[in-house]
Formats: sequence, structure tokens, C-alpha cells
Amino acid sequence: MVIKQTMILKNLNMPAEKIPAKYIVLGCAFASFCISFYYSGVSLWADELFSVAKTNPSISLYEVIKGASLYDSWPPLYYILLHYMQIAFGNAEQTVRLISIAANVLCIPAVYLLSLKLYSKKEALLSCIFFSLSPFALSYSVEARGYSLFLLFSVYSMYFLIKFIDENKNNKITLLSYFIFALLCSLTHYFGLILVIFQLIYLYKFNAKKNYFFYFSAAIFLCLLFIYPALHFDKLYFKQQIFQHNAIFASDTLNRNFFIVKELLPDLLNSFEMQILFYFALVYHIFKIKNKSNIYVMFFMLMPVFFVNLYAYLFMSFLHSRYFIFLLPLVYIMTAHFLCDILKKYYPVALLFVISITAVQFIEFKNFKISYDDRNNVIFIKNNLLQPDTFVAHSKSYYIDYYFKKFDCKIKRITFFKISELKKTVTILLNSKKDVYVLYPFKPGRADMPVDFNFIKINDKLYKLEAKTDKKELS
Repeated sequence: MVIKQTMILKNLNMPAEKIPAKYIVLGCAFASFCISFYYSGVSLWADELFSVAKTNPSISLYEVIKGASLYDSWPPLYYILLHYMQIAFGNAEQTVRLISIAANVLCIPAVYLLSLKLYSKKEALLSCIFFSLSPFALSYSVEARGYSLFLLFSVYSMYFLIKFIDENKNNKITLLSYFIFALLCSLTHYFGLILVIFQLIYLYKFNAKKNYFFYFSAAIFLCLLFIYPALHFDKLYFKQQIFQHNAIFASDTLNRNFFIVKELLPDLLNSFEMQILFYFALVYHIFKIKNKSNIYVMFFMLMPVFFVNLYAYLFMSFLHSRYFIFLLPLVYIMTAHFLCDILKKYYPVALLFVISITAVQFIEFKNFKISYDDRNNVIFIKNNLLQPDTFVAHSKSYYIDYYFKKFDCKIKRITFFKISELKKTVTILLNSKKDVYVLYPFKPGRADMPVDFNFIKINDKLYKLEAKTDKKELS
């Protein structure tokens, strides 16, 4: 009887051992590409319109790099790539998102390699399935922003670092590969710089063979790593007080309270079932912390998050879930290892469980992905509001001009930062019997709604302004 049960368990496990990994990985990559490309035609939203405007083919490379530093919280690498992408292929919605789509697809074999290096083929396949249909990853794969590129470089930097430390051969090519991807990671997002700093600490602490080549290449790398951030902080943060308006420092300070539980994990993992599964995996890894691979995962996951949260509490809040996108592969790898360990003899069961829970996550993808439809609003304006006495006011020209130019919508426009700044202008226009509409990239807050005007919603983000004539309304 015991022999028969053993044979059944072996037969159950056979498919897992015979799965051709390259076909599974390619299948996951193809599925991810199809989904991303399908959604890539939706309207660009505010931040994407900013990216496109600041990397316009008509401006110089110097202006692209300067614009990335002055007006956004990003290093320049993604903007440089997007600039040349527009020069080569134009600025259609699908075109400006190709970098993100390609980066997300290339992340899938990267996740496989990292998971394979940490654990085994079984965990690697489960991680690929998890990641390929991740709502969080898919959502940012169809944005003209650098998050998917940041994710790609962060995964490869972790992979080559672990490979170099584990080989114990002082492989120069592996070390240089790590330095290249770590540098690219830090030049894509400043949280990449935080991740790389902890990687360097780990590299120095646990690399057994430190020779002259190691120290020489590490010294050059450190110089390259901090050149741009040093210039950035010196020229901007101290002289122009970018703290006051830069997006990375403008988060609501209340976000610091229980950020990981309330925002980070729900955003990264999307479904409640996946969150519960990850909590079990996290507890399991804490109890199994003596495992070398578990140490890698926990160190690269927890230390950057701990540092950022500590800094946010001590100084100011700059917590956004999307900045922590580099955690996503580690979360899925940790969860995959947990399932494989508790279902050692029932891998097909683990595989079916992963597929089912991933399917549940993907069903919610449409709700997760929100498109602020600036395109439809400009089309609406062109079809309904092209009148001689009509004016459109909109916040920051680069948010809207893309679609006004694309659809040749010629209407009188005025730009503002806060509608209250245009109080006199709008009052004069309204007194002259002009129709004034406001097109917001975001929903207007109370500070943007002067008591002198009524805001009548016409369409998504499109409002008509009317003067308040009733004394009760004004009071």
C-alpha cells in the first residue's frame, strides 16, 4: 500500500519535472505582451502627457535631461530613451508606451532567472505565472513612465549580484554585469539608488574574494553612481528648493501611518486572497531565515522598505506604492517558494492553485487600470464647443496640448496652475458673455474652486464656469 501511494505521488510530480521551462516562460511573456499591447491604445493620462511633452523630438537632449531634473522626481535615463523613441517612431499612444511594454515582457525571463538562482525550477515557473498576469505590473506596462524599466533593471541587478556572490570564482564578467544593471537601475529611479546602496552593503559584506579588480571596479562604479544625484541635489534641492513642489516629496503625510499594510501590499497584490497568501509566506520565511536564499529575499525586500519608511517618519513623506515596484518579483518568488515547500509532493496542486489565484487577480485588472480619458474630452470639445465666444482653460499646457494638436482642435485656450490665479481673466470673459470651460487633468479640489464661480460638470474632467449672482451663494 505504501509503495502504491509513493508511486502515485511520483506520477503526480512527473509533469512538474518534465515541463519545458522555455515554453512556459515564452508563453507567459507572450500573454503579457498581448494584454499590454491591447490596453496600450487607451488615452494618455496626466503624467504620461508630461513624459511625452518633456521628451519632445523638437527639443535638445540637454533640455530633456534638464527637464527631467527640474520638473520631475526621476533621473534622466527613461526620458532620454523616450526622447529617441519619439524621434524614431513618432508619439502615438502605443509608440510612447513601447519601452514600458518591452521592459515588462523582458522582466518575465528575468524573474525566472532570479527565482531559479535563489531556489529551483519549480519556484521559477510559479513566479513567472504570478508575475506575467500581475495587475500591478501590467498596469504600469501600459504607461509612458519609467516604472517597468526600473523594475527590469532592479531584477537583473539582484540576479547578477546573487550570481556573483554564490559563484565564489570572482567572475569579472558577472561583477561588471551587476555594476552595469545597478547603474542603470539608479539612473531610472531614485529608489533604485536606495536599492543599490543596500546591494553594495551586501556585496562588500558577503563577497569572500576581494582583490584589486574588485576594489578598482567598485570605486569607478561608486563615482558613476553618485555623479548625477550629486549634481541633482546641489543644483536643485538646495538652490531652488525643489522640496516644495517635487512630486516625490509632495505625498500626503498621513500616508506614513501603516503605509505597508494599508496601501503598499493591497496595491502590489491587488486581491485579498493574494495578500493573505503572502502574509503566510512572509511568516514562513522569517521562521526559515537561516536559509541563504531566504536571507537574500528578506534583505532586498525589507531593508529598502524599512529605510524609506524610517526616513518618511523622521523627515517627510514620499511614499507611493509605484516607487516600490521592484519588490513585486521578490513578493512572488517568496510566495512561490512557500507553496512549493508546503506542497513538496504535490507540485501540480501548487501549480493549479497559482493559476487559479492569478486568474482571480487578472479578472480585477480592468477595475485596477483606470484611464483618465483626456482624449475623449478633447474630441468632445472639438465636436461640441468650437464656437467663436468659447474659451477653454486648462492646467499646465503639456497635459492637454498633445490631444489638441493631434485632433487639430483649434479653440481659444488659457493656461493656469490654480484657477484662482485666473479670477480676473475669467470674470472679464464671463462679463463679456463668453463661455468658459475648465479642463482638469485631475479632479478640482476646493482650493481650485473660487467662491465667485459655479462649476458645472459637463464631462469627465470638463467643467463649465458660471458667475455666482445670488448673494446667498456668494456667502
